[in-house]
Amino acid sequence: MENEDFDIIALVSKTLESVDIPVIEGWYDEDLNKTHITIHEYLEQDNEYEDDKASCIEHNIQLDIWSKDSLEAYELKKQVRKLMIENDFRKTDSQDFYEAKTKIYHKAMRFTYNEFI
Repeated sequence: MENEDFDIIALVSKTLESVDIPVIEGWYDEDLNKTHITIHEYLEQDNEYEDDKASCIEHNIQLDIWSKDSLEAYELKKQVRKLMIENDFRKTDSQDFYEAKTKIYHKAMRFTYNEFI
């Protein structure tokens, strides 16, 4: 039976509390104008079937680090990766960008988390 109280965004936010950087659901907030992290779930799917019933829900999330400071973004990416892995998230891929128009360093990371039901 699915846990109706489970909230993947809340879990990620709690996991990242110690980074002391704003963590928000959604996309880059140009009004914030300081380093921040955004989260969104891009795919949720049933997984690990037993007797034609899913035994877990796979949550696929993307975390994006936004910063005007390249070194800060790099260090934050390492810290976030470590925290996520320590809390049972599986890193699937990542990519670094530089948004020339806004002069923002953008570190995109994707993780998977299995919610057992």
